[in-house]
Amino acid sequence: MKFDIYFFYRLIRYYFPSILRFNVFGKLFRNQTVGKFLLVGKDTKILKNFESGICVQIGYRCFIGPSVSLGNFVLISDSVHIIGNDHIHDVVGVPVTLAGRPNNYELLETVIHDDVWIGHGATIMRGITIGEGSIIASNSVVTKDVPPYSIYAGVPAKFIKKRFPDQDIEKHKKFLLLFRQGKYRLLHDNKPIFANN
Repeated sequence: MKFDIYFFYRLIRYYFPSILRFNVFGKLFRNQTVGKFLLVGKDTKILKNFESGICVQIGYRCFIGPSVSLGNFVLISDSVHIIGNDHIHDVVGVPVTLAGRPNNYELLETVIHDDVWIGHGATIMRGITIGEGSIIASNSVVTKDVPPYSIYAGVPAKFIKKRFPDQDIEKHKKFLLLFRQGKYRLLHDNKPIFANN
């Protein structure tokens, strides 16, 4: 493969500090597990019990609540928030500020599967599962699970259309499955360069 100075710069500038921060300090203090080519934008806060797959990008000024799992090739734009379900609000006669938090609220897991794109300013409620290959439009509020290969938009987010026709979904699913099985390795973060194992 031809030497790519821009790729080398990106490794030094973005990836090495992120991997060092997550793999050294994360394992010691926050129970973080991350894959190769993680990119995290400035002013983004990620809480404990975080996992990510390979080639994940998280934009600027995001807030990622506890117990979030991201698959491979997840793209999260700027100002995305994964929040909520962390206060008791249904006790009559007790203000929310005094009601406390639910038991084990930090263990409420949010799962975002492979190849999901979340647009700018979207809000994902904690405990949601977003299926493989889905797209969440900018400024949407996701309050329920999203099926695979769907495009959702709005407040609250609703189904708009499928991402691909059915025959193309099967081709895309096959590639992602082969990648998870280790049949392909990603050699570059910014170009579709794969190697057979």
